[in-house]
Amino acid sequence: PNDRWVAVFGNGFGSTGGALGASRAVLFVVDIEDAASSNPTVRAGAIHKTVLDTTGNNGLGGVTLIPDMVTQRIKHIYVGDLKGKLWKLNTTTSTGVAVPTVPWFEPEGGAPFFTAIDAVGTPQPITSSPAVFRGTKAPTASGGMGGAGYVVTFGTGKLFSTADSIDTSPQSVYSVWDKSAGPSAGAESVARPMSRSNLVARTLTSFAGSGANSLLTFYSVSGTTVNYGTAQRGWYIDLGTALPGGRVIYPTQVAGPETVFFSGVAPVQGNPVACESASGLGLGLLMPIATGTDAPSAGGKTFDTNGDGAINASDLSASGISTKADGVDVVARSASATGDDPGSDLGGGAPVGDCTGAKCTCVQSPLCLSNQCLVVIISAAGSIEACASKTVGTRVWRRIINPPIR
Repeated sequence: PNDRWVAVFGNGFGSTGGALGASRAVLFVVDIEDAASSNPTVRAGAIHKTVLDTTGNNGLGGVTLIPDMVTQRIKHIYVGDLKGKLWKLNTTTSTGVAVPTVPWFEPEGGAPFFTAIDAVGTPQPITSSPAVFRGTKAPTASGGMGGAGYVVTFGTGKLFSTADSIDTSPQSVYSVWDKSAGPSAGAESVARPMSRSNLVARTLTSFAGSGANSLLTFYSVSGTTVNYGTAQRGWYIDLGTALPGGRVIYPTQVAGPETVFFSGVAPVQGNPVACESASGLGLGLLMPIATGTDAPSAGGKTFDTNGDGAINASDLSASGISTKADGVDVVARSASATGDDPGSDLGGGAPVGDCTGAKCTCVQSPLCLSNQCLVVIISAAGSIEACASKTVGTRVWRRIINPPIR
């Protein structure tokens, strides 16, 4: 934030004490150069902390950094905590002062940006980092965002304790419009923190593929239109019905300028014995950030649901596919014909979690329509191709690393 290289991270989960107390939600910003100094006073001043919650039994998870379009300095930070609070932090006016006197970042408005709760009001933990996009360009007159603000996408859930492995508490994925953010910020009338009452529900419905893909399970997503011209600020999907015990513990990823990729997982339920072949289930969702529903027929289909080797009008509408719980699906960028990185984002940050800059390009494929790009999802069992709206040319592979089950 002051032309210094820094490491930014949450304090994690299960902290036991220290000067700031036990199990709080704390953001760390560490000056990398000062932290390596031989002077102990300089080293001590390298660590800057922002305490976001002091009520205990909390902790901050993965962070997503959004830079200023002009200066390239960190301007916003989005990060979630175990109590379902998604925080938006902004750069303070004073920097370079050792904290806790003056932190480098402070929560906007002194409150969370969003609170994730389930249908009965139970907080949903946010442990993985969100993905952030520029607001889509659909005009406000027709209920769109008009290119204003940012769209913050994230999932809920945790899987790091013995109890978590058998927990089936309902978890969700969210897409929330931060109207007052970014270089094209709009005036916001909706109070913070927002919650699911400001969003429109989506429904996951599973169906079996056909032909060569008859052994695959796909998911369609439906729901009423989001009108961003009102107090509606996005959409959410509850995972429990389609994927009992499902949760998002991996970073939400940018699949393109207007497409988000969620990777969900559900551990083995019951009491599996050692060396048993049973495994948990996973779910991959490719979702348009504005609508949160299957792409309309005119926009092209997403998956080859009938297994004929083509993605076209003969396929059924789908936005997701069932997988095994064998690790996170990771988006990898493929170079364009000129050798450029199609995921490069001038004015933006890391290509995994940030698509807020001026350039988020699209390498197209003959397999998809002109307004689509190719995504290849590769797992231990094989691969499947997909076409996503306005996405970056990508491949997606699955890490063969199991999350903790017991």
